[in-house]
Amino acid sequence: MCDLISGGKDKQDFPMNQGVLTHGRVRLLLNDVQQYEGPQMKKVRSPGPKHPRFSVLLLQVSCKHECQRIALKKQCTKKNKEKAEGCARLLAKRMKKVKKNKQREFSEKKKHKKQIAKR
Repeated sequence: MCDLISGGKDKQDFPMNQGVLTHGRVRLLLNDVQQYEGPQMKKVRSPGPKHPRFSVLLLQVSCKHECQRIALKKQCTKKNKEKAEGCARLLAKRMKKVKKNKQREFSEKKKHKKQIAKR
């Protein structure tokens, strides 16, 4: 047996059926009911407490911590930049030394080849 959606009663008190129970038909029935509902009573609330909310107190603390965290981050980035500059200078010096050594070795090899060629 399939379930039928009852649609109330007609003028002569016979039951009316909307048809087979499906999602679409149930949705249609429920949508129609919402227009006829009366206004609901609003609940009257008591006024809130006079003291500041706990979340506000936490907000102040978290803002303070955030400022400290940002300051620490700026300080770290500044320190890292200075470190990077120092490393770059040191690397440039070492590269200069390596370049000089290579040139010297190359010139020595050249001189050595010339001496061998003269013999």
